[in-house]
Amino acid sequence: IDKSISSFPITSYSSNHPGATGVLHLKINQSLNFQGEIQNKKIQFPWDKKLYEFNLKFNPEVIQFLESYPQTDPELYFDAPFSFPAKESLMKQFKPVLASMKKEAGASFLQQFVQKSFAYRPYNDLFGFDRFMFPEELLFKDESNDKGKALLYAWMISNLLNQKAALVEFPGFYSVAVSLNQPMDGDNFLINGRSYSIADPTFDNAPIGLIMKEFYPLKPLIIPLKDVLESENQEAKIWKLATAFGAERSGTDSDFLKDESG
Repeated sequence: IDKSISSFPITSYSSNHPGATGVLHLKINQSLNFQGEIQNKKIQFPWDKKLYEFNLKFNPEVIQFLESYPQTDPELYFDAPFSFPAKESLMKQFKPVLASMKKEAGASFLQQFVQKSFAYRPYNDLFGFDRFMFPEELLFKDESNDKGKALLYAWMISNLLNQKAALVEFPGFYSVAVSLNQPMDGDNFLINGRSYSIADPTFDNAPIGLIMKEFYPLKPLIIPLKDVLESENQEAKIWKLATAFGAERSGTDSDFLKDESG
């Protein structure tokens, strides 16, 4: 597409639409390396009677690109690699802080960071609709809806704490559940034999284990999330098994499908 998308009509359909001949893949496989002057964003965050200050680097052209990305499945936003300046500055400043904490305290620290560092706006007025946001995109904004906060917090749990996270979808609202190798006090889910505790990054001042009371009678949709390394390891295991049965592989694209049980 070499012209403004507003200049002509474009419509997307589900992949089983009659007459559809292919699938448009929206996964971002590599970090974005755009031209543009690197800028800084300072975030101050009070925790346990101490003020933390993080100076993060970002490329505004990358953020502008992510803002204009088509809406798709939340897993693709979670999986999208950070650009190098953003990820390096994030890792170098957050990892040492979290290393001094137990994982439960680290998960609470990140939860409160996402709750308090970005103002909550139910709908993204800027865009005219309620949209998912890339974790990197939100990190360099001042406000977010529940979808953006959920994806950023889940990404931080997975990539900064090396713990498992899942999206928890209620009607009209997204939250997060985290697995810290043991059930926590409060609301828990059992996902694939593993205990996950609700950890809402939007509900202000809510600790891990507490969910908004209006969601108690509702049954949410749980979406387990996998980091890139875990996905690559699973792919390698699948192909090791397949080649043992005589399968042959060609090309470099994704070339296997999963059934409902994974």
